[in-house]
Amino acid sequence: MKQKYFFLYLLFCGLFMAEAQENWHYLNYSVSNNIGNIYAVDANTVFVVTDGGEIHRSLDGGGTWQMYTSNSQEALNDIYFYDSQQGYAVGAAGSILKTIDGGNNWSSMNASNTEDFSSVVMLSSNEVWVVGKEGIVLHSQDNGNTWASLTITEEDLNDIAFRDNEAYIVGNNGTLFYSSDSGNSWTAQDLSVDSDFFALSMTSAKTYFLSGSTQGYGNEGYDVYSTIDNINWSSSWVEGFLGGGVQDLEFVEEQLGFTVASAMGLCDCCYFGSERYTLTNGWEDSLLQETNAANCIASPYAFVSLANEEVGYILLGGLILKTSNGGEYTVLKTEEYEFNNKIKLYPNPAHQEVYLKLDDIAPNLLNAHIIDIKGKKINTITQLKSLTNIETSTLSNGIYFISLVKNHQVLATKKLLIQHE
Repeated sequence: MKQKYFFLYLLFCGLFMAEAQENWHYLNYSVSNNIGNIYAVDANTVFVVTDGGEIHRSLDGGGTWQMYTSNSQEALNDIYFYDSQQGYAVGAAGSILKTIDGGNNWSSMNASNTEDFSSVVMLSSNEVWVVGKEGIVLHSQDNGNTWASLTITEEDLNDIAFRDNEAYIVGNNGTLFYSSDSGNSWTAQDLSVDSDFFALSMTSAKTYFLSGSTQGYGNEGYDVYSTIDNINWSSSWVEGFLGGGVQDLEFVEEQLGFTVASAMGLCDCCYFGSERYTLTNGWEDSLLQETNAANCIASPYAFVSLANEEVGYILLGGLILKTSNGGEYTVLKTEEYEFNNKIKLYPNPAHQEVYLKLDDIAPNLLNAHIIDIKGKKINTITQLKSLTNIETSTLSNGIYFISLVKNHQVLATKKLLIQHE
């Protein structure tokens, strides 16, 4: 009888763990930056691009990861795959990278342009579109060997998407362009809105994007605009945290879409979460995590990518989450960040120096990265001790992050405020 109960106990535990892994959960992998993007090629193949030109890939649904060099040191802002083998990544200072072997190797493309690129999309194995700062639009019809350049506005362009022959481009200050002929011509659309448009998502019948602001640290969207005919547009309000907006949006089809948002307040509180849209219930909570400021994992950079109606991924700063059940409502516990409580930074705010103290943590094989608010790595401190003195006199006033890293994996991140007298 005891064996029977023990077997039932193990079965219950196994089912419980399986369900927990289907809900939103953190993957056992992090990237050492606070800016980038995430793209799910399919349920098992997912890419993350980051600051410093890093490209990370998992082929087993986020179970294991490998980092690849990309021949670029610039921040990468977007990545797109046409199929399992052919993909592009774009970023700052004219960075365009191409792979033809599923991300094993990346080569730099020369488009004779140094603008910051924000979005890339492929229409076929040969046709590629890129948009970016100051209205730049690039188009290649020979898989990146040559590029045609056109400027359709002076505003920064944030996203481009295609559906068959239809296409949209969205940008700052109400910029919206539409093409009905596969991008051969673009027509400006006036929605009488002067906010920034971003996070463009096109399904088989409908087009969506966020309206808000992209000109601070990260994106903040407050309204979802949508249309089915490019004539009649509707908008619905979406909610972030502490009066802020949401940072990204993606729909896999009309019946399922997600937003992601995070915020930290002066109330010693921190929030991170996602909302899910269904035709039955409209917008409702999909994910929530609430912590105090000491354990805050909020980031101005958060992105969501959906492989299908069941599997989706979120990139939150340097952290990666996954769902395998279509984003059923999940509340994440703060205990997952007990490691953070064993790390102390003082004094904070700092002036000439700051002390990094590790309580009950072996410092060997750990490095500390100092990262600015834009996600740029400023310095790396090696050979950490239980108490490490870090000079900060050369840092400008502002907000920084110190990340503890082991084997390219971020174990914890602490915020540091520099205030020189």
